[in-house]
Amino acid sequence: MEHLKELLQEISNHDYQVPIGVSPVQVVHEMLLHIGSIDSELRDNLIYSTFYKWISNEILTIEQVRSVLEICLDDEHLFLGIGDTDSDTVFTRTFSVLIVPIVLSFNESVDFLSEDDIRTIFHKICLYYELEKDLRGYVPIKGWAHSAAHGADALKSLVNSNVLQEEDLLNVLELIRNKTAIYSYCYTDDEDDRMAVIVKAIVQRNILKDEQIIDWVESVRNYQSLGKYPEDMMILTNTKNLLRSVYFQLFNQVEGSVVANTLGNILKE
Repeated sequence: MEHLKELLQEISNHDYQVPIGVSPVQVVHEMLLHIGSIDSELRDNLIYSTFYKWISNEILTIEQVRSVLEICLDDEHLFLGIGDTDSDTVFTRTFSVLIVPIVLSFNESVDFLSEDDIRTIFHKICLYYELEKDLRGYVPIKGWAHSAAHGADALKSLVNSNVLQEEDLLNVLELIRNKTAIYSYCYTDDEDDRMAVIVKAIVQRNILKDEQIIDWVESVRNYQSLGKYPEDMMILTNTKNLLRSVYFQLFNQVEGSVVANTLGNILKE
């Protein structure tokens, strides 16, 4: 692992060019093996950044990018240890899911993913977001886990696709509501902002009616109280922060003005 770290640092220092005599395929293989390393410098600063640069700058071939995507979405990466709430497998999951926005951005210029491909990615990300139970943001010493935010980034990249239509967008809103209306964890690391960006993107698709978005707002607002502390305070904080973030995302936007007005009135209460 130290050899990989030194190699990636060298690559970073040379504007992410592939060193002479180094096989990108072998480097990618090693990065995928250690994508969930508990060494935050290796995981976040080096592996993620190298994937971003190599995919965005077309250093990897389309076939190699497709292979990376398929591996990151498999059971040993995106779903490794799914359901755990306090294990290091979360880092593999949350940094595998971050490959999706990179690949979808690359696809905008290269257009190599079919509609079926997009749907497969969408269904896997939705399932992941539903099943992910480790909601920790920053983990001392080990760095960012941030599953709610990283998953939201992947969903944001997907809802912009014309492949997704009304039912899909409603499903995403439901996922966000369920991820927010929880009693077990209080989000403190801007997860609400990352989710709110998805809502804004959905509104800007102009597929859902204002009434549908407002119904969703009401469903977030009208969570079930348990009559217990701190559980009720956690869900109140989570839902209120999400609605506030959505309001500021839609404020002064032509699309979503009706929803923003409704949110403004709710937040004043």
